[in-house]
Amino acid sequence: MSAERKRVVQLDILRAVAILLVLFRHGPIAPKEAGHFEGFVRVGACLGWAGVDLFFVLSGFLIGGLLFQEIKTYGSLDVRRFLIRRAFKIWPTYFVYLAFVFFFALFVTQEMPGRQLVHGLFNNVIHLQNYLGSPRTHTWSLAVEEHFYLVWPLVVWSFRRAVLERICLAVIAVGLVLRIALSLAGVSELSISVLTPCRVASESGSHWMPTASTL
Repeated sequence: MSAERKRVVQLDILRAVAILLVLFRHGPIAPKEAGHFEGFVRVGACLGWAGVDLFFVLSGFLIGGLLFQEIKTYGSLDVRRFLIRRAFKIWPTYFVYLAFVFFFALFVTQEMPGRQLVHGLFNNVIHLQNYLGSPRTHTWSLAVEEHFYLVWPLVVWSFRRAVLERICLAVIAVGLVLRIALSLAGVSELSISVLTPCRVASESGSHWMPTASTL
C-alpha cells in the first residue's frame, strides 16, 4: 500500500482541530487579552475540553483499523508483534522526554527534591500517572492510551466479531454509568476525567468503525 493511500487528509484535518482545541484549552492568553480575537479565543476555550476526546476517538479508529487490517491480511492477529511495534513507536521519544524533565526539574527549575521527582516520574514509567500523579500532569492522557493499547488487542484476539460489538457497547455503557456514579458520589470532574474506564469509551466505540471496510 502506497504512502498516499495510507494517509487520509480528513484525519489530518481532525488531528489539527484536536491540537488547536487542546492549545486553546491550555493557552496562556485569556479571552479578554486577545483583542479583536476575543470571541474566537473564548469559543476555543469553551470547546477546548473536546480536544483530548477527539484524540481518543482518532486513536481508537486508527488502532482498530490496524488490528482488523492485520486480521484481514493474515487471517489472525499477532498481539505480541503489535505491542512491540507500538512500544517502539511511542517509548523512545517518551522516555527521552522523561529524562529531559528529570534533569530540567532537578537542576534548572529545582521544583522538587530529587527523591520526590524520581517517585513521581516512576509513575510515568509504569504508565499509572493518571492514577498516582506525575510532575507533569498533562501526561495522564498517554497513560489512558497505553492502557488501551495493552488491553484492546487482547480483546480483539480473544473474541469473535459479534461478541466484540457487544463488548464495545458494554464499555461505552460502563464508562457512562461510572462517570455518573462518581459524580453523584462527589468526585470532582477533573479526577473523573483522567480515569481510564471513564475515557476509553470513545476509543472502544470509534475502534469498531473500521470493521465495515476491513472485515
